[in-house]
Amino acid sequence: MRTIVVAIVLTGLLHSTVADEADTIWVRKMIQLNGTKASTKLELSASGSVAVYFNGQRLARGLTPGDRQVRWDVSSLTRNGRNCVAVSLNSPAEKRAIQAALVSGDRKTPINGWK
Repeated sequence: MRTIVVAIVLTGLLHSTVADEADTIWVRKMIQLNGTKASTKLELSASGSVAVYFNGQRLARGLTPGDRQVRWDVSSLTRNGRNCVAVSLNSPAEKRAIQAALVSGDRKTPINGWK
């Protein structure tokens, strides 16, 4: 009597909840500010887990904002001239999305052109 072993491989049905380094990207944006405001906030929403930095100061790490806006007061970190926002995003390539803006008073300036 012979035994025949049949192996069935199901692809795409298993989903890992462990973050893959290949799914992590770093982006940054240099922002020119002329005259710092008394109250400046950074708003951000993203499709995955993020680490957020403003002028080299970490604001968050391991945060998953999803569809909601997260807001940080960056008034004490802003300076006249060039300012840098950097984000590490861990999300599958087909789902990557970051939306951010600087809010000062009633003025909201979107941050676009991430590199």
